[in-house]
Amino acid sequence: MFLFQIINDVKKNTFNITFIICLCTSIILFLCSNAYFDIASDRQYSVIECILNYDKSLVESKYSFASVLLFFNGFENQYSKIFIPVLSSLPCLISYDAVLKSGFIRNEYYRCSKKKMIASKFLAGAISGGLISLLCVLIYGLIVFSVFPSISSYHFEDDFIIIENSFLKSINMVIGYIIYGMVSTILPFVLFEFLRNVSITESISFIIYYIYYMILNKHAFTIDEPQKIECFYPHSIISVFNKELDWKTIIFNFIFIFISFSVYYLCKMRRSDVCE
Repeated sequence: MFLFQIINDVKKNTFNITFIICLCTSIILFLCSNAYFDIASDRQYSVIECILNYDKSLVESKYSFASVLLFFNGFENQYSKIFIPVLSSLPCLISYDAVLKSGFIRNEYYRCSKKKMIASKFLAGAISGGLISLLCVLIYGLIVFSVFPSISSYHFEDDFIIIENSFLKSINMVIGYIIYGMVSTILPFVLFEFLRNVSITESISFIIYYIYYMILNKHAFTIDEPQKIECFYPHSIISVFNKELDWKTIIFNFIFIFISFSVYYLCKMRRSDVCE
């Protein structure tokens, strides 16, 4: 019954127009990733610009157009890192808000216990955020691997560039981005319990993330080894599986998830009416 409840909540979060809009927006942000820097014009071109103005001779002569490199560039896109918390959580919040206002959540409450319903909503929100991230990178990957040539088609002198285990690295990046999408959903979801307004919740969560990034970036410039605080960046989870397992990042995210769920759980349990 609990698993069925989670599946049912995930369906509510994903089978709607908001999910499709957020997914399309996420893909567009990925397509805005850097692809090629033109020295002559001193301009950086994005992936989508290179697709719309495809120059076969240029693409075949510059290794930066290799599909696997463009795929990796998508994960370095600052826009997607900043906006994914909003895009991953918006379908969940709108669906949850609609259920609360309609009163149908009472029917769910009568079918399972209070604790299971609370856990189900929390897990379903995280899973729906992960689904947006998964579909986004899959579609983006399909685009770049279909349009741009493989890195094996380029020839380099003295092994100028070597991409080792590119397939394994791609899988690890995808897994990391899915987890990032899931974790990014948690803060807006918890804030919604207090604010009960989707627009205000998303705005405040975006401001919190933005200020948090600004504080970390400013602090990074004041220390000798800025890599020591990389684990505190929300997007650090994306590359956590690439090389050696980054336990600092894993522990930091685990603590964040635990605290967030505890706050959400206590908030729900202390309400006189859990269906509010």
